[in-house]
Amino acid sequence: SGILNSLVLTWPSLFNFDITFFSTRLTAIFLISLILYLTFKIIRHEIDLIKSIALISPLVLFFALTKDPDYLHYSSELVSCLLLVLSYWVLIKNYKKIGNYSYIVVPFLLGLVLFAKIQFFPVALVLFVLFLVNISLFKLTVRKICLSCIALVLPSVLILTPYLIHDTINDYFINYFEFSKDFITKSQEVSWTTN
Repeated sequence: SGILNSLVLTWPSLFNFDITFFSTRLTAIFLISLILYLTFKIIRHEIDLIKSIALISPLVLFFALTKDPDYLHYSSELVSCLLLVLSYWVLIKNYKKIGNYSYIVVPFLLGLVLFAKIQFFPVALVLFVLFLVNISLFKLTVRKICLSCIALVLPSVLILTPYLIHDTINDYFINYFEFSKDFITKSQEVSWTTN
């Protein structure tokens, strides 16, 4: 899980509150609600209201009625899912409008996925390629494609620059990549020895 997952959980400190299990669960409920709302808006964009409600209802009922703690607590997938769903919603809402800034906003949101959860980044790259195909179908301009590519890379520049300035980029990669790799390797070793 990336740096954005940690930053999202620190919102209580903005109001001088402690970060607690309750605030973490409240964050999860808020993120799940946003994801469900945006999913509804995406469905609603394509079909009428009654069918949209019918399609989203099982998902809403599941999260409303479940007692399983795995679905109620904060998980590192929520921020990534929110970024992917939000970028898709911005895309479908604006793709036919001339003069909008979705060709900057969508790639920027997709670029943030790398710092939410790295496993979701291939999905973000696929969405980015589909986005480029989409904008090239309506108006193929090299300028828009270049700006989109810059917007995709911009989150990496913004987040990694302080690490480069303070010469701690190695620490970032150890914490973000090496730790995860070692954790997965050790957990697989444990599962092989117990079987």
